Order: sequence, then C-alpha cells, then structure tokens
Amino acid sequence: ITNVIKIAEPNTKPPTPTVQNRTDNDTQPIIAKMWFPNNIQIHGPSLHPTSKFAYFTDWTNNTIRVLDVSKGTLAESDPIQYGDKTQWLHGVFFNPSGDKALAPHYFFDGNHLVLFDVNKETGDLSNPVEVILGTESQYAAFPHFITWMNDTSAITSTQQLGPTSITPDNAKIIGPSVWLINTTKIEPNKDNKIESAATMIISPTPSPDGNGIYQP
Repeated sequence: ITNVIKIAEPNTKPPTPTVQNRTDNDTQPIIAKMWFPNNIQIHGPSLHPTSKFAYFTDWTNNTIRVLDVSKGTLAESDPIQYGDKTQWLHGVFFNPSGDKALAPHYFFDGNHLVLFDVNKETGDLSNPVEVILGTESQYAAFPHFITWMNDTSAITSTQQLGPTSITPDNAKIIGPSVWLINTTKIEPNKDNKIESAATMIISPTPSPDGNGIYQP
C-alpha cells in the first residue's frame, strides 16, 4: 500500500429509501436488511481503457468518484453528480474506445442505465441520458453489470422478479431478462429518457424448464 485516499468519514450513514415486500406478491425475494448497507460503500471499480483514470460509485451516496491513477489522488473531475441520474449506480462501464460509458441503476425498481459522454483528458462524464429497459409502465429492473460488444452496442441483465412497495400501481415488472443496448438510437446531448435504445433479447420464464431466465 503506497497511498490511502479517504472517500468518506467512517460510519457515515447512507441515505436509503423505504422499500418493502408487497404482501400480495410471492415472486419477489425477501427484501432483507442486507440490501441496505450501514455505511457508505464504494462499488463497481473500473479503469478507463485509454487513459489514466479509475472510477467507482458511492453506491448509496448519489456520486461517481474519479481517481487520477498517475498522481494517486482524486481527479479534478471528482466527484461527478447529476441529481437523481447518478443515484444508486453500480460502476461505470466504458466502450472499447473510451468515449462512452454506461452505468446501471442498481436498486429496486431501477429500470434504466445511464449513458455518459467521456472526456478522455479530464476524466469527466457529461450529458447523462437514461436508457429505459422497457417502458415507463412495463419495465425490467435492478441491472447489475454491463458488457460492451463494440463501441455502440452493449448488453446487460436485470434481477428484480416482481413488484415492491415502490413499484407504481399501474406498472408491471418484466422480470429477470437480458437486454441489448444500441447507443446509435440515442441523440447526442439530449438529456431525457430513451425507450427505443434497449431491446429485450432473452425474456423471463416462470418455469425452471422454460426458455429464458428463470432466476436472477
């Protein structure tokens, strides 16, 4: 160990929403205390593919943290925060060229990924756009990791099985599934929610003998 960089004070309590199981739902696993950490946690470390920066997310603190690896310090672009668009993210995943990044909304009813433009010189992430996994009324939720296939296409999978207490009454949870993201269907610098860029390529199945994703 050559350097220690303090991200938060010990025992800092994270902000967490109140989420409960629905009493009429037998498909969602028990929402246990383990889902709600007692301290701020850093998650999803990643290295930018072509530059000197490393990234991770304050999973419960609404920020993306950036390290300048060449200096062993926090980067000038640290921290990165865009309102609720950076809430409950799990890591920052870069395309091979390093000019785009996707981050999954890693929490119950998190039905989207966030696409960023990447500044390779400063490490900054800008122009966040939410890519919805489905629609506002019928969606897959709780994505975890992202794998880029090339500079414009990526895949992700989701974990939420059914509705929770924070699922809107008129919304349907699609269930564990795999999605293809086509970033060419997203207009640059358009800061809104995009539904056309994500396509479900492996759907959920209610049976262990079915064709599709049975469990997260």
